[in-house]
Amino acid sequence: MLSAFYRFAKTVKTGNLDVFGEKLKEMEKDLKKLAEMYTERTKSLLESVTNEDLDRQVDLSKIFGAKMSGSQ
Repeated sequence: MLSAFYRFAKTVKTGNLDVFGEKLKEMEKDLKKLAEMYTERTKSLLESVTNEDLDRQVDLSKIFGAKMSGSQ
């Protein structure tokens, strides 16, 4: 759950679903620290998202059954 929004943000940024197949490498056991880490990573990703990233169509048919843009 902690990484879900990060994964969606990374999908918007990169334009592919590879992040959903990646195994998480974090060894942190403290949930508060893990939440802070993913919050910072997600904020950084969102700050770097461009209009082109938001306009790009990403094939999400394996998850949602449709292609969608990052802005959807």
